Amino acid sequence: MVGPRPLPRICGAGSVNPARAELDGLPPTLVFQGGRDIFFDDVVAFGRRARDAGSPVRVVTAPAGFHVYVGAFWTPEARSAYALVGALSRHPSESVT
Repeated sequence: MVGPRPLPRICGAGSVNPARAELDGLPPTLVFQGGRDIFFDDVVAFGRRARDAGSPVRVVTAPAGFHVYVGAFWTPEARSAYALVGALSRHPSESVT
């Protein structure tokens, strides 16, 4: 077939697309998001929808962070993220929200 092919139906399903998924009943979720990431608005909207659905979700934003900034261990933003994860792992009964 020449030209664009239609996407399989599963690509729009909530089971593989968090933007369309039912978000109630999620486990405690901590999301790190860079302010300079192209997905910033989508992630913030995901967090808002999840919280509105009653799920304990916290979105931590780093204004200067880029896509997957937590992988850049030498940056202050990544180190701050590591410190938060460390604190939550030492005190798991504390809420992520």
